[in-house]
Amino acid sequence: MKKIWKVLFGVLAMAGISALILSSCHVKSESQIVSYANRNFGSAELVATQAAENGGRTCIFRDKEYGFEYYVKSEMHDIIIDGSKFGSTESTDSDFSSKYYALLMSTCQSKFDEIAKSDSVEITDGDGFNFMKIKLISANDNFLETAEKIADIIISFDSRKYYKESSLGIYDRNDKRLGAYHIHEKKWVDADDEYDYIYINEAKQVNRKAEFVRKEKMLFKDTGLEPSQVTVFLGTPEYTYETPVQYYYFSVDGKEFFIADFITDYDASLIRHYSNYNEVFH
Repeated sequence: MKKIWKVLFGVLAMAGISALILSSCHVKSESQIVSYANRNFGSAELVATQAAENGGRTCIFRDKEYGFEYYVKSEMHDIIIDGSKFGSTESTDSDFSSKYYALLMSTCQSKFDEIAKSDSVEITDGDGFNFMKIKLISANDNFLETAEKIADIIISFDSRKYYKESSLGIYDRNDKRLGAYHIHEKKWVDADDEYDYIYINEAKQVNRKAEFVRKEKMLFKDTGLEPSQVTVFLGTPEYTYETPVQYYYFSVDGKEFFIADFITDYDASLIRHYSNYNEVFH
């Protein structure tokens, strides 16, 4: 079975490479870059177009709402696999995101500072997980009001909804994550529910018809596995029979399967965590 999957993935990988080569075999034209900029970043004026020595093309734009300039560039990059070249593919890059964020902060920083002082919170730049990080300096039962005020400031700036998928990460004074406040939706998702989404999304990836049914907590000794089968990562404790675990149950066409919140050496194909999906459906 493993060999079949390896062959299949190899074929799919080669097919994907071929598709890239066929569909992205040249840099974007000026008109294509202009279309890309307006579609992804909002209405803008083309200021200049520059040709690069490597055959790439860079267009300079001026944002029509705020007047700052940014670039969008299109370049070709070689596809190298195991030291061999498989043609080349186009990539499009821009510094719009950093320029837009810098303008947001320079425009709204004083308002953020006022909220930080009045609501006893720290507001810092985000990371790959948070747009911004909001840390409570003291006990604060009204942190959702604080998050809403910060979101309102961002929304008033971001009328084009460039940050429509972004959220504020909320942490207590001990740096424990409480959850996320989605800026444009003005929706709160607590940390437990965020954690659940990992497994719900994993189930949807393996079968788009999967519907979440319930979750159950148990001790590892109830799983029927040996602690030595669990894959643990650097800095995390080894599993024992008394380690608490959680099972997420899903239903597809009347059949039920689970995904557990730990990883083993078990070959679950498309499912990263321990699961009985294959046994149920194959």
